[in-house]
Amino acid sequence: MTTLLPRPDQSQRAPETSAPEAVSTSEPGPAGRRPDAWLVVAVGIIEGSALGVVFQAANLLLGPVLIGLAVGWLIVGLAVIGFVAHRAGARHAFEQTSLIRASAWTLVIAIVGGWFWMLQGAHGTSALVTSLVALAAAAPTLGVGLRLRRR
Repeated sequence: MTTLLPRPDQSQRAPETSAPEAVSTSEPGPAGRRPDAWLVVAVGIIEGSALGVVFQAANLLLGPVLIGLAVGWLIVGLAVIGFVAHRAGARHAFEQTSLIRASAWTLVIAIVGGWFWMLQGAHGTSALVTSLVALAAAAPTLGVGLRLRRR
């Protein structure tokens, strides 16, 4: 393999050490934090964006197509929630319960908002209001993810 950079000669090489230095793992640093917390935050973003699109889809020309895409996006988010809840297992029962409660809250808001803004057809509610409701639906999931991130 050829490189554009010149190779260092023997005098420029760093001296080799006999043993690598030990790294302390007792302190909670960025490497010790839980990566599944970011998955939960991503699910909160997925839930909020999907519900925001679904609530306004009745007013859009390609509404049924956007609903299909948003529901597919939401299914991906719910699959991630199931993966994280399953991975948390019995040792993290509080986190699992929090995820289930946050998902139940999102489901209730989706049903109520869907009844108001989807089943009734085109509506006069502004996108700002429906987006704020979608954000309120996703807020508990985002909160659980951020709380997991701090642990």
